[in-house]
Amino acid sequence: MIKLLKHLLVNNTSWWFYPTFLKKNPKIAFQRGEWLKNYDKETIKNYFKKSIVLNGIFKGLKYPSLDSFGSALYPKLIGSYEYEIQDILKQLLSNHNYNTFVDFGCAEGYYLTGIGISKNELKLIGVDVSDTALSLSKKMLEYNNIEPKRYQLTKNLDFALFNENKKFLLIVDCEGYESILIDKIEQKNISKIDFIIECHDFLIPNITAKLVEKLKKTHQIKIIKSTPDEDKITYLPANLYLYTKASKLNLVAEGRPEIMNWIIAESIL
Repeated sequence: MIKLLKHLLVNNTSWWFYPTFLKKNPKIAFQRGEWLKNYDKETIKNYFKKSIVLNGIFKGLKYPSLDSFGSALYPKLIGSYEYEIQDILKQLLSNHNYNTFVDFGCAEGYYLTGIGISKNELKLIGVDVSDTALSLSKKMLEYNNIEPKRYQLTKNLDFALFNENKKFLLIVDCEGYESILIDKIEQKNISKIDFIIECHDFLIPNITAKLVEKLKKTHQIKIIKSTPDEDKITYLPANLYLYTKASKLNLVAEGRPEIMNWIIAESIL
């Protein structure tokens, strides 16, 4: 009887036929809400049990465990994570013969491993101050069969690296440290690097404008703004049916405190 009642309450078609006075009953409405949330949780658990990125630029990337460091996991598995810069990243990787990819703030290795798979000739350097992040990155690289000779994981980037006569792609996500990082790169080397920089203006006011000023003589600059979380519900897979808007939003939410900027800086020299 409980199972039948639960089915009738959860099913949207049968709920439509319920009398208005029952729908407005606080206890019934609350119980239905709880059952809907539990249904969604179970659906999400089963849908992502393989821990594989389903869409986007890194489709097929495998997570060794359901662990993400410093950012939301499910947008990455869906393939919607930082969707705003995916086409730009794809273009950069296609248009340039980079020798080395540096991920400054590599977290669990999402970009490091994803780019490592798509461009198997690249040397990979992951930088993060967290031992946990570096450990997770190592696990992900290994899990996706990236050879150890191809990558380096470190807490401290050796800026002498940029003295080499090579072409670099540098993704920067370091929570307000971005300007200090750029300042540590010698001016003679700055044009060897294309940048994707996530700007944390809510931590360092006007950091976007300051970085543009530093790079505008040597790079073609484009600013991309982040999309509000609620607008990303459209990225959910069509075959993933969830009842509540809260469940849908939780899956795609990246949790940014405000609309943020990425600087795309492509060397012109």
